[in-house]
Amino acid sequence: MKIILLFLLVLLFFNCKCYETSTKEYEWDLPEFAKAKNLEEYNAKEPQYSLIVFRNFYEGEMITVKNGGKIIFKDSLRTIKNFGFAEMLKVNNTQSIIIYDAHLRRRIKIDKELAKKYKYINVNKLIFIQDASGFDSIRHKRPYKIRYTNTFRGFM
Repeated sequence: MKIILLFLLVLLFFNCKCYETSTKEYEWDLPEFAKAKNLEEYNAKEPQYSLIVFRNFYEGEMITVKNGGKIIFKDSLRTIKNFGFAEMLKVNNTQSIIIYDAHLRRRIKIDKELAKKYKYINVNKLIFIQDASGFDSIRHKRPYKIRYTNTFRGFM
């Protein structure tokens, strides 16, 4: 009986993710020339590259992004308040992509098979609220929402 209980606890632990994943194509996409300029600016036109777009509610958290085992980004992120944008990075979508939030001690693994199919990977942080003692508490059990898309929304 103890072995079964231990097995169930381990299974539950490994199935708990700190993020929700979805795919979506937006109705109001930026014009093609704007997307092409964006991809050209980041040198990400080839199919093996995707852009990770960090959006919404970053308040200075230290974020590390590893691509193919190498750290390609390690810095604190702050969302530009009126735009909902924090950062955009080019990644090789044929290699593993891991995002680590040091503040929440959460690790996000980007699905390599999905990343190969989509040009944009939006990493949306959900809203924080402060409790009475001033500590941040997460309103959602999953503080991140990962959205894979081929359409690029403007910011705001």
